[in-house]
Formats: sequence, structure tokens, C-alpha cells
Amino acid sequence: MEQSKIDLAVSSAQRIERILTDGFGAQGRGLHEKISSVETHLPSSLVKNLRWIATVRNKTVHEDKDAIKDRRDFIRASKEAEIDLLNLVEASRKGINNKEYGSGVFWIMFLGIMTILVAAVLLV
Repeated sequence: MEQSKIDLAVSSAQRIERILTDGFGAQGRGLHEKISSVETHLPSSLVKNLRWIATVRNKTVHEDKDAIKDRRDFIRASKEAEIDLLNLVEASRKGINNKEYGSGVFWIMFLGIMTILVAAVLLV
């Protein structure tokens, strides 16, 4: 059975909030506040994507349950944000202080593995 749009918005935001809190020490009451507390450590393109996800989540929950116009696009954006955040957390743990994630075979392999894991979670 397919998740409702509200459940999709809430669960996606919760996963991202958890990564921001656990991986970056983000603080705040909601996704927008958590993003604001760590945005100087994130690439601007990622911040833009996270803000869009947070806005769509809030509209879906508080204003219009049909605010997610394209379910696949929302899922893609959310998973992409999760993967980007996890890449940054991993880079930080490896001592790479680069807002552009570093480069090389490691990142290609890591992204491939994360994509497979995300796809497996979506199929469950």
C-alpha cells in the first residue's frame, strides 16, 4: 500500500532532520530551523533542496494535503538530500573539509551503495 502524501512528507522530513541533528549537531524545532542552524556547513544547492522539502512538508501537513504535486519528484529530492547529507557526514568523519564533497572512486562507490540502500527501503 502506498504511503499517504502526509505520511510521505513527514517521514522524509524526519529522516532528514535526524541526519542534520546526529551528523551536524543541528538545533531547532523544525526542519527549517535545523537547516538554518547548520547551513554555513552545507553547499547552497543542498540548502535550496532542503528548504524546498521543508516548505512542501509544511504545506502538506498544515495547508494542503495535495501540496506534493509530483510524488516521484518529492521522493527523488528527499533521497538526494539524504544521500548528500550522508556524504558530507562521511567526508567530515574522514577529515575532508570540503563543501563540494571531495572526489574520487570512494564517493562514486559510496553513492552507488547508498542509492541501492535507498531503493531497497522504498520497495519495502
